[in-house]
Amino acid sequence: MRKSVSVAFFSLMSTLLIFGTVIMGGSELVLFSNYFAQERYDVLDEVVNVAQRTASHLVQEAALPEGEELEALNTKLELIGESAEVYLFFTDCDGNVVLASDPDDLAGDVVEASVLEKSAKAKENYHVFGTLDGVLTEKSYISVHEMRSESGECTGYLFLCSSGDRLVEFRNEFFSNFFLSACLMLLVASVLTKVMMHKLTDPIQKVTDAAQRFGGGDLSADSIPSAIALFLLGKGDVKKTLEYCVNFGGDCDTNGAMAGAKVGAMAGIDAVPQVWRDKISEMNACNFAKDADEILALIPQWHVASESDVADLIKE
Repeated sequence: MRKSVSVAFFSLMSTLLIFGTVIMGGSELVLFSNYFAQERYDVLDEVVNVAQRTASHLVQEAALPEGEELEALNTKLELIGESAEVYLFFTDCDGNVVLASDPDDLAGDVVEASVLEKSAKAKENYHVFGTLDGVLTEKSYISVHEMRSESGECTGYLFLCSSGDRLVEFRNEFFSNFFLSACLMLLVASVLTKVMMHKLTDPIQKVTDAAQRFGGGDLSADSIPSAIALFLLGKGDVKKTLEYCVNFGGDCDTNGAMAGAKVGAMAGIDAVPQVWRDKISEMNACNFAKDADEILALIPQWHVASESDVADLIKE
């Protein structure tokens, strides 16, 4: 019974703890992921103006510089990317890549028109997480800015990208910590369940054990205190004590045997009514006085008898 209650309580506690932990962990994961993403997008947006000023010729003329000027521009863009831990590239109005700070980070050279349309509709910069349908070699945080000339015409698009590996690392660490926390909570729950169930079910277990003993005929849990109470109630009177045992009900023979033995030992054979002794002798064909004398005669020998003497007595 205790085991079944403990299992049920532990299952309930574990379910509530895990359910609560999952909700809390999921909420924290979403919160931290959003915060991390917003922090990355803020950094990318700050780099937009610097990159546009650096590539002013590309922005205004929609054309690449040549020779040493192009090499100098590439160097500046690489420095901007390294300092902000980003990489960037420019496309024309049709999405064709015309310049990149690190070409090794690109797996394609044409950006889908749908991305350009969303960037054109955005009030400031268009933010997205992914690979731009395979243009990038890895998932990244991307800020897209539409470049316009002084006359307001589109001259191309600027893409600033930040690797998503940090988010993946964060999620892996988060799930590892979450798993360890869940295991720790289950361990604590099991210990608390064992302690609490022992305190809560111990009285119930005692009642159950007593009921099982009664059901199997073991009435000692009730008979012993009853016999003592009836013995005290009889106040040394053999007849009254045994009459109390009979009228008390329950396990009368057990109560009578224990209470009668106590009061008989205290009051002696003469305190037992002669009518009872005669009836018992008649029904059992025994002489209680003779049997008692023989038992009393053995008492001194019990105190001094060795194991061999006891064996001889048993043989006799």
